[in-house]
Amino acid sequence: MVVSMSEQGEAYVIFSGGLTYDKAGRTPSITVIHGKTTTVLEMDNNVVDFVTLCESPWNSEFQDPYGIVVLLQNDLVVIDLLTPGYPCFENPYPMDLHESAVTCCTYLADCPSDLIPAFYSVGSRGNKRSGSQRPEFSEREWPICGGEWSPTSCSYNEIIITGHADGSIKFWDASAGTLQVLYKLKTAKVFEKPPSLSEDPFAIQLISLCPESRKLCVAGASCHVILFKFRKQESTAETCTLEIPIVYETLEEGDCSPDYEYPPRPSLAAKDWNDGELKKVDSCNCFMSTN
Repeated sequence: MVVSMSEQGEAYVIFSGGLTYDKAGRTPSITVIHGKTTTVLEMDNNVVDFVTLCESPWNSEFQDPYGIVVLLQNDLVVIDLLTPGYPCFENPYPMDLHESAVTCCTYLADCPSDLIPAFYSVGSRGNKRSGSQRPEFSEREWPICGGEWSPTSCSYNEIIITGHADGSIKFWDASAGTLQVLYKLKTAKVFEKPPSLSEDPFAIQLISLCPESRKLCVAGASCHVILFKFRKQESTAETCTLEIPIVYETLEEGDCSPDYEYPPRPSLAAKDWNDGELKKVDSCNCFMSTN
């Protein structure tokens, strides 16, 4: 808990918590008591720690807090105490990698110079088209400053691609000192919603992007492979599906000696093979999408 005095004589009492318990447990929150006003701010993640931003660092003087820096489990939030309603400052360098658990990562260096602007252009149009209610941020400038960044840009373009447990893929510009999200691709919308499973059926396992042809190949956890082709303009097309059976020869227990000579492996186009029985053990689907 933090207690700070202002020149108006009204103290700020700030502490973690303040909401009642429910069936799911305690909802993370920050409570601000200023004079006769009590405001409870609900947080998205668990509160690890918080500190107030004051005009004076000395306890013997009026500190006049103007903000609260809250360290959450997966985020950093700065609250504006000088604006009614206590809105949050807009983070100038958001790096929310853990919106969904990261399951794989790919790094690309020396990309074509027009690749990052192309991703940024498509990503910005997608955010406007989504129509999601953007939270109201404070109109004041970001209050945290200090330190020095690395050079503003590298001599070559860098992109980091992260695959997540919910089937989403994020493209990040890593050319500067921070990561800036360029574009978000949701692969789960290609599939029908499966029944509830304990594991993540849409988790991304492998990612491969060709910067020249701008084709993206993605391998998922449910034995599927998706091929995307980048386009600057939105288009509607049918998703073609190709099923590729995976077959191999099952050997008897007596055929596992070191002296056993393995017959040549059949091709996928083989119809008959008399030396042994072929059994289909699994199959995978390859989805080719132009969306």
